[in-house]
Amino acid sequence: MLCDTPVEGGSTSRFVDSSLRRFELISSAAFRQRFAVVLNGRPLTLGERPVAVRYRQEQLYPCLHPAIAPHVPLELAVLETGAGSDAALEGYWTLASERDGFRPETPSDGSSPGEGLKAAPWRAANPGDVTVDLRLEPLPA
Repeated sequence: MLCDTPVEGGSTSRFVDSSLRRFELISSAAFRQRFAVVLNGRPLTLGERPVAVRYRQEQLYPCLHPAIAPHVPLELAVLETGAGSDAALEGYWTLASERDGFRPETPSDGSSPGEGLKAAPWRAANPGDVTVDLRLEPLPA
């Protein structure tokens, strides 16, 4: 992302805001029938196309959208939904920094990531998009 900033002398300075990161999730039809993916307690809507998640890694200064705090750590859970009504935890990962990537973890707060299935899913940036932008306000639960 680029930003033009006025500088002394009447010219402008252009800088790149590198605080935003993105990762993609690709799933097969068989995976989508058996599993659900929850990000930070809210389900991701998986489809035939890859789903991209845009998030803020750090809060640089100056940056675009300085009032939006970083989203890390991200918590990603894979839940088996199968035939039963209760979702069973299959895997749980956290992302503290892009450098370290997603690391396998166990939920430390005692909550069940399956509770996130009751919340409204993350919305796409625009209707029909496959990019989820965590900078946008979530839908009301």
